[in-house]
Amino acid sequence: PFTHSAITSDEQRASAEGDIASIIAQFENIVCRVIYLPSEIDPPNTLIQQMHLTPNSMGIHGRRLQLAKQLFISGFAEKGSDVSYGKTPESVDRSAESDDELESVEIKSGLSISIINEILTSHSCMETDSKDSGSGIFVLNYKFSHTLNQFLFHMSDILEKKGVDLAVITSNNPEETSRLPLKFGSLSIAAPKSLRHGGFYTTVEMDYDENHSMWKTSSIITTSLP
Repeated sequence: PFTHSAITSDEQRASAEGDIASIIAQFENIVCRVIYLPSEIDPPNTLIQQMHLTPNSMGIHGRRLQLAKQLFISGFAEKGSDVSYGKTPESVDRSAESDDELESVEIKSGLSISIINEILTSHSCMETDSKDSGSGIFVLNYKFSHTLNQFLFHMSDILEKKGVDLAVITSNNPEETSRLPLKFGSLSIAAPKSLRHGGFYTTVEMDYDENHSMWKTSSIITTSLP
């Protein structure tokens, strides 16, 4: 999450959106293109409208983006209301604002884990046996611990089948995510700590395996600013 306290007024929302845009702009000084996944406690518009908070930033909630040859990233930010959806969640934008290179995901059913499953299965190029086979990064911001447990303990087969090599996992409870291992079966896990509280940042290196046409995580390093 970008923000760390509840937003209760339009003034606070506008201020938070300005702060988030400023944070992203600072990252753009390091790399020109920034991908972000807001959380439930961030301003609602950052999820509902899939806002371009800066010219070169993109939200990936319920969407997928190709990062490089045969490397894709997608994400999901869980909210309290995700426990009961009938059709496409309101937080996944279907407007023309979506970039051509970003593919929206048609979500049809229920619990968060079902939504995650549909995000993974909605794109044929995530199939490891297709001509467009590749590797995946999935970014998850979870609200409920049971969602994390289901993701790790009950989705390992589908994550492997869809070529997901790296999961970036965050929540509003950094103490819980800090206990996650770097490896869970064949899945690599990056659980970034707070940059605002502690000055932490996490870097991930991935190498392309020409023999298997797959990207593999080679290192995950969390560093604290001096």
